Amino acid sequence: MNHARALALIEQLLFRVAKSMPRIPHEYTVRDKDDLARETAYVQLFHLIQSDGEIERWQGRKTRFLDPGDGWKYWAMTTIEAESRMMNRMRSRTTLSDCAGEARNLMGPLSSPPCCR
Repeated sequence: MNHARALALIEQLLFRVAKSMPRIPHEYTVRDKDDLARETAYVQLFHLIQSDGEIERWQGRKTRFLDPGDGWKYWAMTTIEAESRMMNRMRSRTTLSDCAGEARNLMGPLSSPPCCR
């Protein structure tokens, strides 16, 4: 994977803190079809995640995560670009105690989010 390319795309996107799940700290970005540069960066990052990301289990499903070396793991909510409306990122070094309780509440006692592995 070309880390520099991924980081250049990420720099063009606006990420916001996801306040709805404070015990699973993560951020998200949404598509911006009104801003051609951000839309292009979003689509290219989406495809990098699909082509270069590593598969991990998340909420009982296999999900592709991209770790470009900036301390974050990135993932898309779908594998189909036309359906993609947002992408997420989570600190790649988040500890088990940071999010395990919330994950168990949402997914059951045997599940764990990617930050907790």
